[in-house]
Parts: sequence; C-alpha cells; structure tokens
Amino acid sequence: MSRIPEKVGGVDAAALKLSAQEAYLLMLVDGHASSDDIAAASGMSVSDVDAALDRLAGAGVIRISDGPLTKVAVGRMTIQRIALGTAPTAGSVDDPREHLARGQAALARGNLAEAREHYNLAWMADPGSVEVARFKTEIEAREKAAAPPTPPPTATPTSSSGGGLVIPDANICKNPKARSFLLTAIKKAGTGDYGGAFRDLQTATMMEAGNTRLAQFRDDVDKLRKAQAG
Repeated sequence: MSRIPEKVGGVDAAALKLSAQEAYLLMLVDGHASSDDIAAASGMSVSDVDAALDRLAGAGVIRISDGPLTKVAVGRMTIQRIALGTAPTAGSVDDPREHLARGQAALARGNLAEAREHYNLAWMADPGSVEVARFKTEIEAREKAAAPPTPPPTATPTSSSGGGLVIPDANICKNPKARSFLLTAIKKAGTGDYGGAFRDLQTATMMEAGNTRLAQFRDDVDKLRKAQAG
C-alpha cells in the first residue's frame, strides 16, 4: 500500500525554512501522486522520500493518506525526472513565473488564500527571487488592508461634577474579550452611565490583572460613579 501526500492550504512554506530537498519534494506533491510516484520523479529512494514526507507532515505542510499504488501525472503536467538545482522550463509547473502570474491573477480577484498558495510554490521553485519576495510583500499589504479596522476613538465624556475623564486607547487591552468590555465601558461612560461602565471595567481588569492603565481608568470611572450616586 503506497502513501499519498496532499498539501495543507494556507501554510506559508517559506517561513518554515525547509531544506532544498524538502522544498523540492513539496513541489511534487499534488494530492494524487503517491510516495512511490514522487520517488520515481525525483530520482530519490522511496525510503528517503518517505522520511522527507514525514518531516513535512510533522511541520503541518502536508497530510498523508494511504491509497493504492497508481502511476499518475504529478502536478498539472507530467513531471520528467529532473535534478535539484536544474532550471525549470518556462511555463512549466516548476517555473516561478507561472506561479507568480497565477498568484497575481488571484490577488486581482481578491482571493488572498490562493495568491499565498501560488507564492509558496513560486518560493519553493526559486527561494532567492526578488520578484517572489516582492509578491509576498504585495500579499501581506493586501492582508493587512483586509484586517478589521481599529475602532475610532470615542469622545471624552465629562462628569456631572465638571471633571474631565481621560479615555484610554482600546489597544491597551491585549485580551480581545477584555478589550470588548473596555469599549462597552467607554460607550456607557460617554452617556453618563458610570455604574454600568464601572461593572464592565471590573470584568476587564479581572481578565487583565496587572494592566495599570486599565485599572487607573476603572478607578477614575469609580470616582464619577460615587459622585453621581451622591
């Protein structure tokens, strides 16, 4: 029974610092070719291929299933036996320019996951390429732009006694849940509901013990709460 490896989507293979041999074998993984097929295409022994595939699976780059031994075309075209370091033929599945072109098309469609997959393949084909590195920068810029925006700052409310309340930036909270309670407290304080704001801040400070800025804001709100209660 031969094993069939399959790539795991969304993994940045460039960040894993694969060896040249591992990167080369990863190019031959298409979800259909068995370990025996990959050994035949690469010129490596089955035992060496299996060992390398196990390392790739351990790194989370591929998953391996058992299947019948079949001779298939590896990738989008039949792979000829090529040596490590051999320059790929233009337009072949091992040509980084082909993956860059497909990645750029995916990026234009807004498909960031597909664009990163083609970047990974392009990097494996030519790790030192300036064009590949530039494409990674483009993807990261688009991913950053697609991230949820930071909530706009809330206007500083004024207490009933006329004292100003300094509103902290929500990013003082690293815990997402604590940050959510802080934002809710800021909104309540802005409407004069200092009691409700204080309760939310109590919860947030319990989640982030040691956050002195958060604790100071809670204490300031508590003073206004007590003054409001008379």
